[in-house]
Amino acid sequence: MKIYLGLAVIACLLTGCTVDNPSVPVQPESEEQDDPGERGGAETFDVNVECWKYLNKKWVKDKVSLKFEVTDTKNFEVGVKQMQGTGGNYVQVDIPEKVKYNKRDYKVTSILPRAFKKCKELDGIFIPASVRKIGVEAFLDCYSMTSVRFEFGSYLHTIGADAFGSCTTLQGIDIPGSVEVVQGFKGCTGLKEVTINGSREIGEEAFENCINLETLILNDGTRYIRSGAFRYCGMTTVDIPSSVWEINIWAFDCCYDLAKAIIHGSPTIFSGAFPNNTELIYAE
Repeated sequence: MKIYLGLAVIACLLTGCTVDNPSVPVQPESEEQDDPGERGGAETFDVNVECWKYLNKKWVKDKVSLKFEVTDTKNFEVGVKQMQGTGGNYVQVDIPEKVKYNKRDYKVTSILPRAFKKCKELDGIFIPASVRKIGVEAFLDCYSMTSVRFEFGSYLHTIGADAFGSCTTLQGIDIPGSVEVVQGFKGCTGLKEVTINGSREIGEEAFENCINLETLILNDGTRYIRSGAFRYCGMTTVDIPSSVWEINIWAFDCCYDLAKAIIHGSPTIFSGAFPNNTELIYAE
C-alpha cells in the first residue's frame, strides 16, 4: 500500500496533479482584480470631439474622432484609447471631461498607454482636470506636438514612464502639483521651460537629454530629485527649494552650462549630483 502511494505521489509530481494531504493545506490561487481597461474584452466606443485643425494654411475649428474604453463600469469612467480621423492634417485636441455612452455620462479619468503614440499630426493637447492618470508611452514620439495644457485644478496623479518621451518640439510644460512623481519627458530636445509645482518626487531620468532646457522652476513641495533627473540639460542656474531632502547621484550630471545652484535648506547631496564646475551657493 505504501509502495503504491509513493508511486502515485511521484506520478503526480511528474504530471502536475495534486494529492490531497490533510497536513498540507492547499493554498487558493490569488484572485487578482484586473482593471477592465487592461482586459481584451473591455467596451470601446468612438466620440467626435472638438479640435482645431490646420486646413488650407490656417487653423479652423473642427471635430476629430477619439476612441474611448470603459475602465470602470461601477463609477462610469473611461480612458482615451486612440485618436483617428485626422485626415493627415495637424490637430490641436481638447479632451472632454465627460462623454456620453449608452445614454449615460462617463467621466474621462485617464489617457491609456500608447493612446497617442507616434501621432505625427498631433500639434497640441488639452487635458481636463478629471484625468488622474496618463499611461505609459501615451504621447511617445509625438514629434509635432508643441504644447500640453492642463486644466486649472487638475487631479492628475500619475504620469507613466516615457509618457511624453521624445516629443522633440514640445517647448514648455507646467506640471500640476497634484502629480506625485514627475517622469516621462526624456529626450524632449525642444523643451525650453519646465515648471514643477510641488510634486513630491522628480523621478529617475525624468528630463534626461532635454538639451535645450534653459529655465527650471521648482516650487516648494518637492522632496526628492532622483538619479539622472536633469542629466544633459542646458540650464545655467537652478534654484533648489528648502523642501528638498535629497539630490541623488547624477541628478544634474553633464549639465555643462550649469554655473551655479542656489541651495535653500540643507538637503543631502550625493556625490556626483552636480558637475564639478557648478558652484553650490547655500542661501541663508
